[in-house]
Amino acid sequence: MQGVNSTLEKLCLEISPSGNLFTQLKFALTSISFNEELTSISLDSRNVNDSSIFIALGGSSKNGNDYIDDACNNGCKVVISQNNEAKLPSVSITSSKQAHAYVLIHTQNLSSKLGGIARAFYHYQDAVKLCAITGTNGKTSVANLYAQMCSLLSFPSASIGTLGVNKFTNGNVSLFNETINTTPDIVSTVTHLHQLSKHSVEHAAIEASSHGLTQDRLQSLVVDTAIFTNLSQDHLDYHGDMASYGEAKRLLLKADGLKNLVLNADDEESDKWQQSVNSDVDVYWYSVDKPEFFVEAKHKGCWVSEIDFTPKGSTFMLHSSWGHSPAKIALIGPFNIANVLASITALLAQQFEFDEIVKYIHLLSGVAGRMELFVSTKASILVDYAHTPDALKQALKAARKHTPGKLVCVFGCGGDRDTSKRPIMGSIACKYADETVLTQDNSRSEDPQIIINEILSGFASSKNVRIELEREQAIKMAWQNSCSKDMIVVAGKGHETYMELGDERITYNEREVVQSIINNGAKL
Repeated sequence: MQGVNSTLEKLCLEISPSGNLFTQLKFALTSISFNEELTSISLDSRNVNDSSIFIALGGSSKNGNDYIDDACNNGCKVVISQNNEAKLPSVSITSSKQAHAYVLIHTQNLSSKLGGIARAFYHYQDAVKLCAITGTNGKTSVANLYAQMCSLLSFPSASIGTLGVNKFTNGNVSLFNETINTTPDIVSTVTHLHQLSKHSVEHAAIEASSHGLTQDRLQSLVVDTAIFTNLSQDHLDYHGDMASYGEAKRLLLKADGLKNLVLNADDEESDKWQQSVNSDVDVYWYSVDKPEFFVEAKHKGCWVSEIDFTPKGSTFMLHSSWGHSPAKIALIGPFNIANVLASITALLAQQFEFDEIVKYIHLLSGVAGRMELFVSTKASILVDYAHTPDALKQALKAARKHTPGKLVCVFGCGGDRDTSKRPIMGSIACKYADETVLTQDNSRSEDPQIIINEILSGFASSKNVRIELEREQAIKMAWQNSCSKDMIVVAGKGHETYMELGDERITYNEREVVQSIINNGAKL
């Protein structure tokens, strides 16, 4: 128990810096003859066992205290419970419904202590240098590109976000752990970072969503570098208005240990970031459209000129405060150039060498389901996660640059989410695509036809619009009516492998569907 005692003593100090909580806990564990090794800590009762600590956190929709019996039935014998009625942190011994004895630690304001508790449990001392990315669009791609480049530079790295915890080695990626949210809860994140450090990972990029920032999911983490990509309409059902949404993003500026801030000179919201950042943080910029921003104002960062869009990607001249070089990427669209610039600027801010970085830019690959190109004898198909107005607009504008023929958009909107964006996305499809096929997309509890009618209200004309609720059939329809010069953008699902219809989540992998349509085209 000596190692366990050391861990629990530090954990108790995080819960109650003064007092005799550890003495109470040690006595209680002895009373139930607990002599196990503690190896994990979790907020999820389904993920615990006899060597776990379960944290029963109170919440607005679910209360962890309601799941204590479930945790204990999985073998858990140590529970930390949020109890705001307790005057001081205290320890008690109780039993589950299965007469299983366990130790219960009561404490107030548990949510504010989660980061410290997790760090104490794993003895985590910021072994992994963190780069946090926020913004409406681009978080996943920038995190992937940052970690990918780190690994190409011979630094094992990782990304944490929408696509899970991914480990990168020499440019190759493998799934390390699954995640539920874009930004996991702080206990899960510290667990991931602790495990990654044991696998020699030195750098990690984490997606910082507005939900995650307002819910303090980066609590206690030391963030070396922050990147802001852009701000456009999304999540107004949660934040209420754009001003509040922008403020939520800027909470990243309060991260512990922040040294570097990377801003997008092409997005006016960046001005608010510059005005809000502490004077001891170094600010760097990147731009696709404003070379004069660096030349005239002498800002530090990266920019491009001489862009050429080709069917296989893009070429450009890369300029920076550290050097200049021609470059090419196998990625589509100006925003992918912006994503590459954001990741490179962050690495340069962290003292990586420009001459080394440019050796590997051509090896960078995109994220699955993010403007992922599928080439065929008919139209090529781009699968993209775009599910916001700005993301759809940028996807269509990017695709247009690579499309000598007709540009077709296949998309829908999710149910039980921000309804105000539906006509806006319809207007965007009407303006930037030659033809549109409206279809199903996670309708959840809503009638999909009603969702489509709301999207249709944004079209100036329905002349070039078709409706096919069955999503796979919608893609087949668009592809069968195409030729080799055309491009089809299938937006909304991207990397996801499911569809939420009613109260069911059914298996649906759009990338596999598209590949199957192309492979079996002659049989359709």
